[in-house]
Amino acid sequence: MPLRTLRILLVEDNPTDVLLVEVALEDMAAHAAVLTHVERLEDAQAALRSEEFEIVLLDLSLPDGQGLGNFELLRAAAPGVPIIVLTGSANEELGLEAIARGAADYLTKGATDAALLERSVRYAIERKKNEDDRLEMVRLEIARDEAQANNRAKDEFLATLSHELRTPLNAIMGWASLLKTGKLDPETATQAIDTIERSARVQAQLIEDLLDVSRIIAGNFNLELADLHLENIVRAAADTLSPSLQAKQIALEIRVDGGSEVRGDAMRLQQVAWNLISNAVKFSSDGGQIRVAITHQKTPDRSFATKNGAELKNAEIEVEEVENNGWEIVLRVADDGAGIAPEFLPHVFERFTQADGSTTRRYGGLGLGLAIVRNVVELHGGRVVVQSNGEGQGATFSVMLPAAPQR
Repeated sequence: MPLRTLRILLVEDNPTDVLLVEVALEDMAAHAAVLTHVERLEDAQAALRSEEFEIVLLDLSLPDGQGLGNFELLRAAAPGVPIIVLTGSANEELGLEAIARGAADYLTKGATDAALLERSVRYAIERKKNEDDRLEMVRLEIARDEAQANNRAKDEFLATLSHELRTPLNAIMGWASLLKTGKLDPETATQAIDTIERSARVQAQLIEDLLDVSRIIAGNFNLELADLHLENIVRAAADTLSPSLQAKQIALEIRVDGGSEVRGDAMRLQQVAWNLISNAVKFSSDGGQIRVAITHQKTPDRSFATKNGAELKNAEIEVEEVENNGWEIVLRVADDGAGIAPEFLPHVFERFTQADGSTTRRYGGLGLGLAIVRNVVELHGGRVVVQSNGEGQGATFSVMLPAAPQR
């Protein structure tokens, strides 16, 4: 049977000990060794960065390092490589401490023969294999749990989609049938037409959200960039929501502190503002208050992202790279409504995810609006975050966009 060849790094500065290890390696029965020898800790770190080794034999006393610090530094340089420490005859406790910290084994210099060295090497290799197998099992379990969670989310989303599409469709068909009879008085007929139009708009928005998500996933989400004032974008979005605000008697306050010039896609940024304000309206109680603020602040990010493919597979979306002078424009939308449970906060911007995914939930929607907001903002080189103190405590969404460059 051919011998298994091992690449071994020996870190030892004493020529006598080096010779003893070399002899022991040559006499091993089941393994052949390709030995790389260095005398200093910094050379060992460099070797581990540039080459692959199955085993490291490490002296704990080197010219540029002493004690277990040597072991910690080499483990940091190559976390997956088993390290067998070499100690003096009076330092057995040091060897045991090294094992407690993660070393594969320890050997006493001057008392190590081929059989002992081979047994230690075999133990280190088996221990590494067992650890790799354990980690692989953990990875498989995590992947399985994620797949099951994704399947549940898809099932919930399909149920929600069916419900959300059917609700306005029922209203359209019902009122259309009544109109068709020709027996409605003028006032009721006007109400029927308004309801049909409103329901059709709801369906159109649902379909447009689905198309946007499809474009995002496919990497076909295009931006048409221009210099614009975010204040105008936000006010235009708020105007379209006036009927919803009046229906729930919600007070909307818009405050602008300083300039609001950004470089972006006007339609997409209005979509961001509309989604955030609409979301605040949806989750606010009657008579509530929504506060919208546009400010600017210093940021360490000095340029737009180029080809920002945040969660976009194979995306090739070009974003013009421009200097923003280290400033960013901040849009904050705060409400005093339903709030967000702490356990749901990390999932707010995920696609097809809602705090209540049942078809009997209090609030409608597909759970796509905030996912679209995040992707649009990130494609503009910005970021979006959410804060909430819990259910019933309201929520604040903050969008940070790079300020338009001085031209």
